[in-house]
Amino acid sequence: MSDMLTPRSGYEVPSTLEKPKASQRSLTDAMLAHLNAASPWLRFVGVLGFVYAGLTVVGGLFSFLLLPLMGGLGDMMGGFWFSDGILGWIGAWWGVFYIAIGVIIFIPSLFTYRFGAKIRSYSAAGADADLEMAFRNNKSLWKFYGILYIASIALTVLVTVGGVVLMAMAVAAEGFF
Repeated sequence: MSDMLTPRSGYEVPSTLEKPKASQRSLTDAMLAHLNAASPWLRFVGVLGFVYAGLTVVGGLFSFLLLPLMGGLGDMMGGFWFSDGILGWIGAWWGVFYIAIGVIIFIPSLFTYRFGAKIRSYSAAGADADLEMAFRNNKSLWKFYGILYIASIALTVLVTVGGVVLMAMAVAAEGFF
């Protein structure tokens, strides 16, 4: 009868988690085989991320530095282009955007590469510190992606609300149609 009054009384979660015993913390041969098989792929994906981040930053620098120099291009095309100086501003903003994207791409690539490298060094030396660092980098990778997704969702909501407000202002303006 007392279970009916407090139905969850037997299912409480302890306030502190118990640490597993040392014998429960060992990795099995199958776990090690999976980690060893993933290590080259993690390092490969990390290196590809470094290359992609570098190319993105170089493209951003190209846009940031060269497009402002092409501001007079509209005059050469007979005025069929942007007004003077607008190409420089567009190039500068695109440059900053691409450089920021390159930095954002670099961070998870670094965590991915370090994760794979530490798994490789753990397999070679068997030092628990290497395995700990590997999993720390894995945690940091997923934490970064979680924060990035939260920021993306917030930015999407802000841009959507801003777009709706701007559309309402445009429709409310006289002479819109």
